[in-house]
Amino acid sequence: MIDAWVSEAMSNSILITGKVLHQKWTGFVDQASIPKEDCLKLSEGWLTWYKARTHLKEYKYHGKAALVSVETAEMEQ
Repeated sequence: MIDAWVSEAMSNSILITGKVLHQKWTGFVDQASIPKEDCLKLSEGWLTWYKARTHLKEYKYHGKAALVSVETAEMEQ
């Protein structure tokens, strides 16, 4: 479920953060009625592994750069 959501979010240029992934995962767990004690806990290690497996890249935005889309910045380079 999370893989399908990430693929769709990426194709729609939705900003994906670790916090967003955690919230989505929690929502999927709730939808599936999985007891909290039985569900996967999303640690920082899991998040690092998942980002590597799905080829997610981390971008940091500062100042005016936060106002420019990643695609525009990549074209300018």
